[in-house]
Amino acid sequence: MAAAKVQAADNAAAAQPAAAHNAASAAAAATARAARAAAAAGLPRVVVVAGPTAVGKTAAGLEVALRMNGEVVSADSVQVYARLDVGSDKLPPGAPRRGVPHHLLDVLPFTSDFSAADFHARARAAIADVVARGRTPVVVGGTGLYLRWLVWGRPSTPASDPAAEREALSRVEAARAGAAARLGLARPEDLSESDAWAAATQCLADAGDPEAAARVALERNNYYRLLRALQILILSGGKPLSEQDLDAERPWDYDFRCFYLTRPRIPLYERIAARVEEMLCGGASAEEDGERAAAAAGQQQQQQHDEAKGGLLQEAAMLLDAGLAPGSNMAAKAIGYRQAMEWLCAGAERALEQRSRRAGEEAAAGAGGGAAAQAAAAEACAPVFSLQDLKQLALDVAQASRHLVKGQSTWFRGDPAFTWLDAAQGAEAVASEIVALASSDAPPPAVVGDEGGGGNGGGNGVSRSEVASKRQMSKEELDAVKRYIPALPLLDSSPPGALAALAWANAAVGCAGVGGGSDDDGDGDGDGDDAEKRRRRAAGLERAERWAALARAARKRPSWIKQGPVLQEEDEKKREG
Repeated sequence: MAAAKVQAADNAAAAQPAAAHNAASAAAAATARAARAAAAAGLPRVVVVAGPTAVGKTAAGLEVALRMNGEVVSADSVQVYARLDVGSDKLPPGAPRRGVPHHLLDVLPFTSDFSAADFHARARAAIADVVARGRTPVVVGGTGLYLRWLVWGRPSTPASDPAAEREALSRVEAARAGAAARLGLARPEDLSESDAWAAATQCLADAGDPEAAARVALERNNYYRLLRALQILILSGGKPLSEQDLDAERPWDYDFRCFYLTRPRIPLYERIAARVEEMLCGGASAEEDGERAAAAAGQQQQQQHDEAKGGLLQEAAMLLDAGLAPGSNMAAKAIGYRQAMEWLCAGAERALEQRSRRAGEEAAAGAGGGAAAQAAAAEACAPVFSLQDLKQLALDVAQASRHLVKGQSTWFRGDPAFTWLDAAQGAEAVASEIVALASSDAPPPAVVGDEGGGGNGGGNGVSRSEVASKRQMSKEELDAVKRYIPALPLLDSSPPGALAALAWANAAVGCAGVGGGSDDDGDGDGDGDDAEKRRRRAAGLERAERWAALARAARKRPSWIKQGPVLQEEDEKKREG
């Protein structure tokens, strides 16, 4: 009976427009939430703290766990990997975790893949263990698919299959070629971006699911999602994805209390930029210093030294040294790591070109043939990475992170299980709200506060900025987001951390440190030994050759797959609603 009520309520919510400002939709969502809460009454309570990247989930979730006798279960698709710490912004072990046990961190090598199905199995096991010991699971992360499966249940979609993956790729390639022929173009690469995307999404409709094609079409250039949807249709014989989706009739087996933290867009973008700078050259922002003072105090000296000499760059180099090409597996696709890997590979190729050119010049000038010319070229190798290059990498990573924020907000806006809260009030304040709402017998509201309430005293007692995050952006706000270019004050000041990162990157491919100084032993003290320099440069040359080979391997993949999702302005307005 309870399941039938939940199903009816969910159907009513789904039948309404998705915009949070739509009163009918809000009423239907509230009905669904109330029915779910009634069905879950008396079940063990699980708190979920989600939100976009850099919003402050980690600090808030840790505070919630401390106050609710809880243990943290990570729902982050990158923090699951051991040794990927800086780029994933992983909370270091020891004092920073304040005695709170953490699950699903450092559980796999970065050479492995980790799927939503893997997360579902591991997270469910961790939650059951925490509950069995009388404690409260606090799930913290921003990977939307992981959390949807955790809360609503795993759908019946088939697992990925290499043969189906190849078939999906072949179909999209054929569709692109057909579109080019119809338009009188010589090759598919000559298609405009919009024509190419239209041809690709038509593959989903042709495979039997025009509804899925229409949904995917809204995320232009999200070829990863398109190819996965096409694989599912191929494996299921054309069964529409909606028929393989989550089982809405299945009652919850836990009393999930789900919260989505948010901030106004521009301040959030500024936090992202500051975090990227920190990952590349060290130096947390003042706000993050305050929120994560315990984490900073607990870091080991060696980790601080490593971050100062590269941080994200070193971890990206570690992936390359393991033989992973950019974008070749889950870790190498992760935002930050992929961009840094591509950046290092590009520098390796420039270093090899420089050596080859110099060797030719030396040979032509009579410096000797073959080995002698190569040795002269190696000795003369100038820096291939500059401070401007490092700034551009920071901009690229920040831009990819902003695209992720858009996708995360769109995803969670459509999930009626989540209550949106304002994270700008600080970790302790938002944790107090979460604890109060999670401890209450009444279900948390879907939308907290109202525009006329005036800060935390308005409406339902929580800030207006949450409502602003769920309503449609004004034209002025959209224009501000569109024009936004991050400031990079840390990099603009040429701090020692940035210069150390550049010296490390140049030395990694066998080139002189930034500025062409004579110290190439990597410690910056000017005492580089000649024999050691030669050894390091030889090792750098070998490394550059390996990285350049990985770059060539990455380029063999169709270029259109590498494109990221693009949200056009008209799509953005719809999705912000």
